[in-house]
Amino acid sequence: MESLIRVSIVSVLLFVTCASGVEEIRSWTLLDGSTFEASFKALMGKTAVMENSEGKQVKIHVDQFSEKSREHIELKNPPRFKIDFRKKSKPRQVSNRFGARSLANMPVVNYFTFGIRCAQRSAGVYNHEVNIEFFAIGAQRRHNNKYILLDHQTGSFVPSNENKRSYEFWSTRRVELEEYSVARGPTRGKKYDTYLIIITDKNGTIIEAKSEKKWPLENLENLRKLSVGNFMDTTCARVYPGRPKPLLY
Repeated sequence: MESLIRVSIVSVLLFVTCASGVEEIRSWTLLDGSTFEASFKALMGKTAVMENSEGKQVKIHVDQFSEKSREHIELKNPPRFKIDFRKKSKPRQVSNRFGARSLANMPVVNYFTFGIRCAQRSAGVYNHEVNIEFFAIGAQRRHNNKYILLDHQTGSFVPSNENKRSYEFWSTRRVELEEYSVARGPTRGKKYDTYLIIITDKNGTIIEAKSEKKWPLENLENLRKLSVGNFMDTTCARVYPGRPKPLLY
C-alpha cells in the first residue's frame, strides 16, 4: 500500500509537468477580429489570465476569444480523472503432460481479461475527446527484469452528462498465463505484474497517468513500439525470454 501511494504521487507530478508546462507567447484572436501576443498563465473560473512579453498581465473573459483561441485555452485546462485498472482471472488446472515424477504439481493456467474505468472528478465542462490507452504487463517467474506485454488497448470518449462523464471497457483479448513447478522446485512460468493507463487530449498531450510502477511511464515511447506478446526489460526494450534455470539435485 505504501509503495502504491508513492507511485500515485509520482503520477500526479508527471501529470502537472505534462499538462501545464510553460506556455510560450503566441497570437490570440478575439471575437471582434483583433489579435494580440501573450502567453496563457491561468484560468480563473471563466477568466483567462494572459501575460505579454513585458510581464504585464491582463484578464479576459473566455467568451471574448475566437473559437480557435478559446479551444486552445480549454485544452490547456483539462479536467482531472479518477482511473481504475480492472482485471478478471480464472484459474484452470490442466492435465499432467510430463508425468507425475517430473512435476510435483499439476500445471495451472490463469485466464486474464483486462479493462479500465475512468470518470471525471473535477468540476467544469470539457467538450473535447480524450483518448484512453492501457498496457497490461506480466513477468517471467524466476527471471529478474524479464517482462511481457500482455495486452494493449485504446479507447476514446467525450465527457458529457449522457455518459455521466465516465467511460469503461473490457478488452476482448483473453490472456493465458501458465505456472508450474518441476521436481518440487519453485514455481515457473508467467504471472501478471503491473499496468499503465494513459489519458491524452486530442493533441496527444498526457493529461492523466496511473501505474503501480515508475518505469512503464518513464519509457512510454519504447513501450508503444512493442507488440502484444513481446518480452521486455524495465527500459521497455525488447529482449529474449529467459531460459529455464537448471535444477541442482
